Amino acid sequence: MGTRGGGINVYDRTSGAVTHYRHDPRNPRSLSDDHVMALLHDRQGRLWVGTAEGGLNLFDAETQSFRAFRHDPARPESLSTDAIMSLFQDRHGDIWAGTFRGGLDRLNGDGRTFQRYQHHPGDPHTLGSDSVTAMADDPSGALWVGTDSGGLNMLWPTTGEVRTFRHDPADPRSLGSNTVFALHLGADGKLWVGTRGAGLAQLDSIDSSTGRASFTTYAERDGLPNGVVYGIHPDADGRLWLSTNGGLAVFDPHAKTVRSYSVVHGLQSNEFNFGAHYRSASGELFFGGPAGFNAFMPQAVQAATRPPRLVLTALQELNVPVKGPVPVYQRDAIELGHNDQVVTFEFAALDYAAPEMNHYAYTLEGFDRGWVDLGRFRRVTYTNLDGGDYVLRVRGSNADGVWSEKDLAIRVTVLPPPWRTWWAYFFYGLCLAAAALALVRRQRGKAEREAQYRRQLEAEVQARTRQLAEQNRQLEELNGRLLETSLSDSLTGLRNRRFFFEEVAREVAVVQRAQRQPDRDARGLVFIMIDLDWFKPINDTCGHSSGDNVLIQVKDILKAACRRSDILVRWGGDEFLVVGRETESAGIETVPERIRSMIEKAPFDLGNGQVARITCSLGFTRFPWNRTQDLSRTTLEQVLALADSALYMAKKAGRNCWVGLLGTDRTTVEDVYRSTHEGPEKLVEEGSLVLTTSRALPPRRAVDSDDPLPRAIPRG
Repeated sequence: MGTRGGGINVYDRTSGAVTHYRHDPRNPRSLSDDHVMALLHDRQGRLWVGTAEGGLNLFDAETQSFRAFRHDPARPESLSTDAIMSLFQDRHGDIWAGTFRGGLDRLNGDGRTFQRYQHHPGDPHTLGSDSVTAMADDPSGALWVGTDSGGLNMLWPTTGEVRTFRHDPADPRSLGSNTVFALHLGADGKLWVGTRGAGLAQLDSIDSSTGRASFTTYAERDGLPNGVVYGIHPDADGRLWLSTNGGLAVFDPHAKTVRSYSVVHGLQSNEFNFGAHYRSASGELFFGGPAGFNAFMPQAVQAATRPPRLVLTALQELNVPVKGPVPVYQRDAIELGHNDQVVTFEFAALDYAAPEMNHYAYTLEGFDRGWVDLGRFRRVTYTNLDGGDYVLRVRGSNADGVWSEKDLAIRVTVLPPPWRTWWAYFFYGLCLAAAALALVRRQRGKAEREAQYRRQLEAEVQARTRQLAEQNRQLEELNGRLLETSLSDSLTGLRNRRFFFEEVAREVAVVQRAQRQPDRDARGLVFIMIDLDWFKPINDTCGHSSGDNVLIQVKDILKAACRRSDILVRWGGDEFLVVGRETESAGIETVPERIRSMIEKAPFDLGNGQVARITCSLGFTRFPWNRTQDLSRTTLEQVLALADSALYMAKKAGRNCWVGLLGTDRTTVEDVYRSTHEGPEKLVEEGSLVLTTSRALPPRRAVDSDDPLPRAIPRG
């Protein structure tokens, strides 16, 4: 037996004598470390000892001495580390040492050097972890290697190639835990894996195309006493004995059943240790833990197969024992009144081998929907049961999990309160029938009155509905006329400034969005400002009525000169504004020239037989100015200011002409802002704006739009 801190103990089971082998710093042939982690009795009769810090030891029975194999940093063929976790001899007779954080070492044929198999980060064909906990032979020639946190590994010693199987949270058929404590390859070729926390796993298959392994897992939900499995050994019947952190368990692979054993069955403790398990040639099993070890022949462990008998041991109402003419354990029926709101039953399984391990389950027929597992608790309480008949049934098992064949059955009758007896319900029925008859008569009269009232109300509602519909129609017409009036000029009927700033602002926003999309058509809006020349003298000489006649006739000319889609706005006084939609750059001067020409040629009737001829000045610009600049910050006022600057230049050129200020690829919002404050001439010189006009421009001078009329107004 290898111990933690006590070296090796050899126990003579015949005489009871114990021999100790301990580490002696003065004797280099003594055990190299008193912390023994693994023992291996190989097929040549030699004893190998793996220690926690002293490397690997080989015991010489003749000289009663040890030969130590230690790690030497200067010799790569030495043991990879002095911390040994597991030992194994494969079918070829090779000795393997699983180390802690040093990988897997195989003793070479010379008996002195080792070959290392280790984990290399980034290489999936090496060990999943350098802490090797368990090993098992595979008939294919591979070696199964269990690791701490590195999953289950399949190693081909000849090539050094490794295939690793890990836990995948998304795959319920993957290995349940990446830490493997034990491996067992059965006579039928099935591999069993003991894990930390995930119980026992059976390898079902390996997909040759994907390399993924499929496992069946048996955990605490399947009956295991604990999810940590340290050791796996078979018995002669093919059952697997498992040491866990919750006692011993025997698992039947065919029936898929589990039976557990604890300290009440004689175990040294419910907890066992890693690596402390062994099966001798005779089939005897050994399992070690913190309080010693257990040794037993599996065939000699017989379960108690006699099912226990169940009895009622106590009956309480509101925590007060119920007394009666017969003992409580002889009662098979009880009767409760409607005031007995809390009733408690206590029972026991008559098995005394380990009564604290007995388990119970119960159901109250007529109340519970199924059996309720109580575990080791043997009391059940019910409160506020409705009146009626019930049957309490109780099952029990002994410490070996054998359940009773006959249930304990107690008939429970709960008397209803007086107001819930049959004669009370009969009286309730009579009262209900009388009330229903009275209600029917009352409802019938009420229904007739309501029908008459409903007919009157429907007639009134229909008349009122027709009246409201007519009023709504009239109101909608009035609102429409008011809206149209608020958006139109009262003299000419053209759109006014309010319409312009509400509607045209949306048109500009649409153009700005299209301007940010290079694949869109480059059409935009043209803004034409029109100012009548010599209009003020007409008002001063002939009166405002004559001037109004002129403005109305100008409106007719603009409608004739522009498209239906264009927006015509009386801007104020003798100024008009035309906004053209979907306008191309080519031929943009056509409309201004048409308007100028038609106004110049038209005779304007002033009334009272008088006729006058007038001209107009026009300034226009196009938006957007280019396709390359971001014009999202451009305002409608800036566009109008540029068109107004062009109109000012037309006035300056001598009137009866048009001037256009158009953008280039260099035009920016800042340039337009400068033109409204510094004048556009400098930006035209710089090339930021292009000037187009129907007349050569004179040198820069001041212009007054109200200059006196240079010629007499012709009169009719």
